[in-house]
Amino acid sequence: MISKVYLLPVIFVLCFFSCNNEENVNRPLVVIGDQVLRKEKLDEIIPKGLSKEDSLQFAEHYIRMWINDELMFQQAQRNIGNSKDIDQMVEEYRKSLILHTYENKLVEERLNKNISEEEIKSYYQQNEKDFLLTETIIKGFILKVPLNAAKLDDLKEWCKKETQNPGSGNIENIEKYCIQNASIYEYFYDRWEPLGKLTENLAYAANGFASPDFLKNNTFVEAQDSSFYYYLNIKECLMPGDKQPYEFAKAKIIDMLRNEKRTAFIKKIENDLYEEAVKSDKVKIYY
Repeated sequence: MISKVYLLPVIFVLCFFSCNNEENVNRPLVVIGDQVLRKEKLDEIIPKGLSKEDSLQFAEHYIRMWINDELMFQQAQRNIGNSKDIDQMVEEYRKSLILHTYENKLVEERLNKNISEEEIKSYYQQNEKDFLLTETIIKGFILKVPLNAAKLDDLKEWCKKETQNPGSGNIENIEKYCIQNASIYEYFYDRWEPLGKLTENLAYAANGFASPDFLKNNTFVEAQDSSFYYYLNIKECLMPGDKQPYEFAKAKIIDMLRNEKRTAFIKKIENDLYEEAVKSDKVKIYY
């Protein structure tokens, strides 16, 4: 047996967007059996700032999806019926969700998650073998400019001089030039960046320049395709197998230490609850 669907015509939905009195807010938009979709629920779902036309389109789409989901769910219930396996999975998920929510609440209220610089450095020094690079990382700058850009010879000269003598002032000329002409410009003298992330969409990524031998012997790379010139300055370079620099590993270490603190904190809560329950005879063990 298929459930009957009762829904308001589009003209009434339009009216509801302009009429927000209490009666309209609570009035049903769609009824399927004992399930009701009201305008109040629709108002919560529709993104703010949409035009009336976009709001109506969004509402019509949501209403149709709600009807489809509800009809499929009711059809599934009739065909599957009561399932102990599903009930058990729902209960296990509910339990897991409550536990996770409570643990997060405890962590937010009671755990000091601040990690000191001393803790980070100590962990870094004691676990050096865990912080070896698996990819090439560099410091420098990278840029991409159209083939028809103005003063390309000047740009190339500035890039070469900055590579030969970092901090010589040429970077200011490069930055001013790139504001008006470059499609891509990234300056990262002050931080390490994975080489693959920087070059994944650039022409010279396929030119074999990323080999260890090439990078050890070149600090300035230029290449071109049918539309663009590419320039890469390499101030510093570390290869896979090298030790990760402290500043590169720091964020990862902070996450690891926070997770360790969280795990230890939750374990202590569990142990305290267990000991208290056994002591107060709330838990009876028969083995």
